[in-house]
Amino acid sequence: MEAREVAERLRIALPLWTLGLRPGAFPGEEATWTGWYVRAFARVQGLRSGDFSAPQFEAARAVLLSVLNDQCKYNANNAQRMGKLESHLEWTGLALFLFTLLVAADHFLTPILFHASSYVVAGLLGLIGKQGLAHTVVVGLGAALPALATATYGIRVIGDFEGIHRRSERTHLALQELIKAVEEDPTDLALLRARARSAADIMLGDVSSWRLSAESRGLAIPG
Repeated sequence: MEAREVAERLRIALPLWTLGLRPGAFPGEEATWTGWYVRAFARVQGLRSGDFSAPQFEAARAVLLSVLNDQCKYNANNAQRMGKLESHLEWTGLALFLFTLLVAADHFLTPILFHASSYVVAGLLGLIGKQGLAHTVVVGLGAALPALATATYGIRVIGDFEGIHRRSERTHLALQELIKAVEEDPTDLALLRARARSAADIMLGDVSSWRLSAESRGLAIPG
């Protein structure tokens, strides 16, 4: 968690330093060491030299837009990928529960309707004439399929794929709006600095939301 937070703070520290700013500090005591580390790293770089003439201003804006475009593309791809993964796991779990229902129906209804044990499953598995083995397989499937279906739900909850999808989509849209604003803004250093601060708030806000979600779902390891 802290490694990702450091990476995100360092990523946004570059355009801030280019604009003569430095990463901000939280009021009061820092929750972790990450903010202190990044601010110390920025201080090591020294002060930004330059008078912010037109070419230097455009170069600083290009650095900010480069970071924003990269992060906007990443969050768009991440939202799409996590959304697909969540959907696939959900449908896999539903399919496993459906197969469990079919196996149970076959196990209980086939002997009544067709006077044969697990006729459908035995046919699908090539076990016709091996009723004892077919019965064992059906009982095993009846236990394994719902367990696997429940496992897919557990993976979805622990992985928080839907939550990641929503946060990435929200961050993508916010960065998209910010990129459009930076591209349309006039040549104004104070305004560009405000945009860089807004970018830092958006990117670090996404990390904070992810960290809060991850810390609230801690795994209890036996022993």
